[in-house]
Amino acid sequence: MPDQIINERLEGIAEHIAVLQHRMEGIISPTDFKTEPGQIVYDSILMRLQSIGENIKKIEDLEPGFCEDQLHIEVSNIIRFRDIISHHYELMDIQIIFDIVQNHIPSLKNAVTNYLNPEIKPYIDR
Repeated sequence: MPDQIINERLEGIAEHIAVLQHRMEGIISPTDFKTEPGQIVYDSILMRLQSIGENIKKIEDLEPGFCEDQLHIEVSNIIRFRDIISHHYELMDIQIIFDIVQNHIPSLKNAVTNYLNPEIKPYIDR
């Protein structure tokens, strides 16, 4: 049962990443978040990042060390960031959010994709 729950959580993370990356298609720089359409995208991205963190947290609650052992990702920053979004939403910095999406989400996507589909060659998204 835990394996099924973990896989469902990982599939949820993969879906959040896909939506997040799709919504980022029109965002070229952090300042794009300052426009009205950009603000809507920004809010959406923060919610997706929060949900990714929540799923990671639930996986780690269910099976401590899973993400590091199986996905080879360090999760403490992801979980802490989820807490910051949840409790200090108004303090978020557009530069940091842009950096996370551009430079950290692709490696998480790669780790989740490779775990869920081990028969597929490693996925590289850059």
